[in-house]
Amino acid sequence: MSERWVDYFSASMKGKRLLEYAVGHWTYSMQLYYQIRKYVPPPARILEIGCGLGLSSIYLRECGYEVTAVDKSAEVIKMARISAEMLSSTPLIEQADALDMRNYYNCYDLCFSVGVVEHFERGVTVRLIEEQRKCAQYIIAVVPSKYTSYVADITDERIYTARGLKKIFKDAGLGQISSFGYGDIPSSFHVWMKYFLPFGAYRLLQNHFSYTMGIGCVGKSKG
Repeated sequence: MSERWVDYFSASMKGKRLLEYAVGHWTYSMQLYYQIRKYVPPPARILEIGCGLGLSSIYLRECGYEVTAVDKSAEVIKMARISAEMLSSTPLIEQADALDMRNYYNCYDLCFSVGVVEHFERGVTVRLIEEQRKCAQYIIAVVPSKYTSYVADITDERIYTARGLKKIFKDAGLGQISSFGYGDIPSSFHVWMKYFLPFGAYRLLQNHFSYTMGIGCVGKSKG
């Protein structure tokens, strides 16, 4: 599994400098960062699960947050630490198993993951969210929508709607659950809809009807 992600990130970076790739990543993820700031403004404590190259953690660190980034793969952790060093940032980057986060319980204001929980059976996904709930007051998880097939093959990902992801959050013991979407679908029909629809109607399609590339949920711990 770890080799798969090393290969994935290496392929994504092919032909690009780190800063060029990072700017694209940050631009695409602005709706996620908006949601994080909405619930916990800096200098809140942030935990990222499955950090990949660490680019979101680096961005949030530079926005004034106290950030810890974890990943199960030692190879991926090395890549994230190289990213942080090259971009002169100082998030704490550590190796950890998302199914056993006891060393991080009750230490954070918000925990988030992007492209992580959908790679597991639903029951395991609920357990992952439960572990995150023990770490932070607010939980955000982002998964790909069915429209990800426009840009990449769907492999082991479980595809959820906003409604389905919200049900997982509820089953994991979270409350005050809301959903949001972001990412333009690369189709001419989508371009037409975005151009002609009022902004509020377009955001309604993204946030509640899963017409978007990424689907996110926010929940609050009841504890």
